[in-house]
Amino acid sequence: MKQKILIAHARGEDTLAEQLAAPLIKEGYEAVHIGTIAISESIIEELSKCLTEKTPVLFCATYKAVASKWARHLVNAARNIPGVRVFALQMDEEVYMEQLILDEKYGKYWENPTYTMNELKEALRKYYPIDGSTNSGIIMQAALNNYYAEIRKRYQRLDLDSLTPRQKSDYLEVQLRSVYVEQHVRDNPPPVDFPPEILERLQKNNEFEQGELPEDIALEDVKRVSDVYYKKPPRPVLDILSDVVNQHVVILGDPGSGKSTLTRFIILSLIDVTQDSKIGNAFPDYLPLLIELKSYIDLIKKNDKYKNFIDYFEYLKQSEGYYFEKEILHTYLKTTGKAIVIFDGLDEIFEPQERDQVCRHIDNFKETYPGARIIVTSRIVGFRRRILTDTGFRIFTLQDLDEPQIKEFVEKWFSIALYDRKEEFTAERCNLIMAAVKDSTSIRQLAGNPMLLTIMSILSKNQELPRERWKLYDHAAQVLIEIWDVNKYLEVHKLKSNHIDEEDKREMLQKIAFKMQIGKGVAAGNYIIEKELQNEFEKYIIERYQ
Repeated sequence: MKQKILIAHARGEDTLAEQLAAPLIKEGYEAVHIGTIAISESIIEELSKCLTEKTPVLFCATYKAVASKWARHLVNAARNIPGVRVFALQMDEEVYMEQLILDEKYGKYWENPTYTMNELKEALRKYYPIDGSTNSGIIMQAALNNYYAEIRKRYQRLDLDSLTPRQKSDYLEVQLRSVYVEQHVRDNPPPVDFPPEILERLQKNNEFEQGELPEDIALEDVKRVSDVYYKKPPRPVLDILSDVVNQHVVILGDPGSGKSTLTRFIILSLIDVTQDSKIGNAFPDYLPLLIELKSYIDLIKKNDKYKNFIDYFEYLKQSEGYYFEKEILHTYLKTTGKAIVIFDGLDEIFEPQERDQVCRHIDNFKETYPGARIIVTSRIVGFRRRILTDTGFRIFTLQDLDEPQIKEFVEKWFSIALYDRKEEFTAERCNLIMAAVKDSTSIRQLAGNPMLLTIMSILSKNQELPRERWKLYDHAAQVLIEIWDVNKYLEVHKLKSNHIDEEDKREMLQKIAFKMQIGKGVAAGNYIIEKELQNEFEKYIIERYQ
């Protein structure tokens, strides 16, 4: 037996009622209105019967209907009968609705009929499932289609703007899935932070003598890293994530190592499953959900109305329109658990207390929705494993691309970037990069990082690949300088220095780089103490701008 819905409208508005009924009937509901009521029965009698049976009522609020006595009867009766729901549609802009709604929001049909009807169908599916079945967390297909369309629009293309100087006119669009190369991961992060030269030798099982090592690296530390970390073979990351035993996972990686690209590839694989989609085939019909943790913590700090991740999705629904209402999403996650939820960028929360708070929120989410699969991403530096590992998360670290993976990427890349050139030219460009990778240790180390490999590929499209590593860094630094919005962060601290230009930013970075390079220890060039970094910036700003 179909779920019945009464469309309450004024006499003479049968055409309008049929217009509202058509999409509801298509959804599988039985829509009843004056034109379908037996001649011997009045609208008030039918209303009374529906209210008694707790049939949902769709109030078609026009000027004529609002002035009818049955409209007041509907409101008064519904207020006195628990469990009755009246869904009101404001058909004309000037119709006064406030006195005729029952603690329910009303849809502004006059403003956007399509959007309002989609909202109505979603609400009906939530409170009055078709055929009287229980609400099993079904999300309407229309809502899913809207969500997936927005996901594709946001994530299906690589963000090359952040890797290409603004003055470069050669704009290139590349689909992420067409160039994605699956990386490998190892269990846990490396137990000691070593320079890349030493890590590369360890991966090749080379032995070290103490005399070969820099003064600040102990031989026993090298042996420990070799035995604990590199003796275990790496595994493809999608195999790890597709394994049913790895329900709660942390993916660590260095800057530019491909963490965000991986998460977006997973999302796209779930909404558009192909034959070779490991994730999509392992978890068919799973809903992908992405939480950018920096945005989340900023929201809950500014507005105490939002307290958890479900509230955050509600905020996205209201502000951006492509997520789901929190009650529907909560029910879906609770009853089906068929979701892969990605918490991206734990390292972007700099305050330790806030990071611990977010980790507890992630753990609470895991306990509330035990069926959901969870992926957390973070940089290696600054990751504190205590809270998440204590609650059952497994940790894996993305590895640099090896030579076969680098070759796979550049072949995919140039087949797209040079689609209008001869095959011989495309092969030549691929060979140039691979020759540089084989001939130069420093270039090979750079090419193992997916972001830097992409920069190398962009550069190589129309010119020879620089033999000097500094030229590649110069390109990357120029892009960083252009997109680095220093002034935004100064304004947060009420410093009116919004005239800092690109030359200023370049000079600041030069000073930081010099400070790092003259630091003690072989790995000093890879990091700088926070206080020293802050002092260098402060010193520059004070001297430059008084």
